Amino acid sequence: METTNGKCSFLIIQCDWDYVLRQHEGKAWVSLKHFGSSHPTSYGTLKRIGSTVNGVPMLEASDGFTVDDISARSIKISHNEFNVTTTFHAPVKTFHNIHNKSITTLDISKEGGLGVSACVDGTFNIWDTTNGMIRRKLVGHVGEVNCCNFFPSGMVVMSGGMDTQVKVWSAEDGTCARTLNGSHKCGILSLAGVGRGRNIVSASRDGSLKLWECSSASCVANLLEGKSEINFCCVTEISDDLETLLLQGEEINNAMPGNLEFDTEHKVATACCENGDIIGVSILKRSILFELKLQSAVNCCCYLDDSVLVVGSHDGTIVVFDIKDTSHPLAKKQICGSPVLSLSNSNQDSSFWASFGDGRCSLLKMTSSLPQGGANGDNNRPNIKIVYELTGPDCDPVYKVSVTKTNWVFTASRDGVVRKYRC
Repeated sequence: METTNGKCSFLIIQCDWDYVLRQHEGKAWVSLKHFGSSHPTSYGTLKRIGSTVNGVPMLEASDGFTVDDISARSIKISHNEFNVTTTFHAPVKTFHNIHNKSITTLDISKEGGLGVSACVDGTFNIWDTTNGMIRRKLVGHVGEVNCCNFFPSGMVVMSGGMDTQVKVWSAEDGTCARTLNGSHKCGILSLAGVGRGRNIVSASRDGSLKLWECSSASCVANLLEGKSEINFCCVTEISDDLETLLLQGEEINNAMPGNLEFDTEHKVATACCENGDIIGVSILKRSILFELKLQSAVNCCCYLDDSVLVVGSHDGTIVVFDIKDTSHPLAKKQICGSPVLSLSNSNQDSSFWASFGDGRCSLLKMTSSLPQGGANGDNNRPNIKIVYELTGPDCDPVYKVSVTKTNWVFTASRDGVVRKYRC
């Protein structure tokens, strides 16, 4: 499990390149880093030497770097010696007025019209994704809000805080419709809806994963208890055949949904733990389907389909598993030395967004094979490749990345800015 698919070489560009390269003789720096390798970092500059008739900058690159393409909001750069190419995207819009301090969590409605986010100063707002205008201020949690998510309808929001409470809000008028409490002993770190959202799953610092029914504000079941601090949870649906396969050798509980359970059939809740555990639980059957172990704390995960699971750890490693066979990962790469803070399915085949503690936010793609000399000599093992990088934060951690179904990308950063990208 500890085999890493190759070294990670990646390009970095000055965070405000899109502004400085529009200036007369503007200059921006660019570098090529080799994480996990003895190669020294390569440094170069991009200098504006003119512009096209359409106003697009004409650039001169130094020290082995090449500008392959440039537009108002994107630039494609290569390094000739190491054959590394990356496209960088600058934000289309930046929203400074939603919060005044570090934004710790964010989500965008399914249709993409509304955003919800929370700040370290306790503010918790619903806002318009077009202009950043605050629509509703949600007041009710005592202390910091750690997580917030839209229900599939886009008109209801769930939130969890350090006050051990889960709250359900109306996005239309900002009222708190339900408060779910009295079950967790420590702060709520993550929430996930089940199906249409009549049930939700909560993960806590107390090491428990719980199933709730919203309308009655009832805790229906303890899916996990006594575990290490659970940093993140998600819910996905798997096929009946896959669930049967994962339950082989276990006593199968042929449970039927109770009066307080809705859409829980074939749903799996996955918990990412501080001690490196990754645990998948059948919500309806209350049975553990798989257990994985990493050497570092696991901060986040997402599914690319019903069996391919991507997890991100505190040491900057991203690991991809097929839960049908967890004896070996499909791919593993330590992208950098900073924590992976969030993951999000990109709505594109075999690719996903990842945000990091060093301010990077990358689109990563599973490739079909490695170059010669890959891990364990297996040239058919998939690798993880960096496709796009989002720019803007100047080394400030990007705590959350969220993608709409129309491929708008939003990020929340420690600098208190929400950034909107088109990729």
